[in-house]
Amino acid sequence: MDKKVEGLSIKVEDFEVSNNIGLAECGVDVEIWDNYIPISLKIELKNKDTFDNTKIENYIKEFKKYLLWIENNKKAIFDALIENDMIQLAEEWVESSEETIIDGKKVYVDGDDIFKLPITEEDFFNSLQFNSIGIRIDESKEIADSRIMIEAFIDTNPDYFAGHSMDVTVWDDYRISVNGLVG
Repeated sequence: MDKKVEGLSIKVEDFEVSNNIGLAECGVDVEIWDNYIPISLKIELKNKDTFDNTKIENYIKEFKKYLLWIENNKKAIFDALIENDMIQLAEEWVESSEETIIDGKKVYVDGDDIFKLPITEEDFFNSLQFNSIGIRIDESKEIADSRIMIEAFIDTNPDYFAGHSMDVTVWDDYRISVNGLVG
């Protein structure tokens, strides 16, 4: 089964529907940025309306559109991380690791990870990978007056943040906010 976004098969039957509260949700595993990750898809209807197959099929198309946007916009997410000084924060975390000399150069070691400073933008960009993603479509716009909320937890390899993830939210119109570290 194809796990890339373009070939992802999500079916109406994959959703657990709770019509009494206007909620439908499912989980899928998808390859994004060359890594497989779990994704939670959630639909909340306005006024606790009820679902039918056509409604869910339309939402599935919308979920795929947002997943494709995430796959194709690593640079936009990276730029938001840079604007929020995440490389500087990564360097601060790295400096708290054990300092040693390898091949005549000062490096930092944490477990199996060996870090060199400064961290270049290219190295940071190439290190990014998702830990998990949740996409919520909320017809009531109860969260930040936004119909769409994509909550992503992004890790790095090597692990610059010692087991912590960067918390990133994408709202309607693909507005990106970086919410710091979690974990």
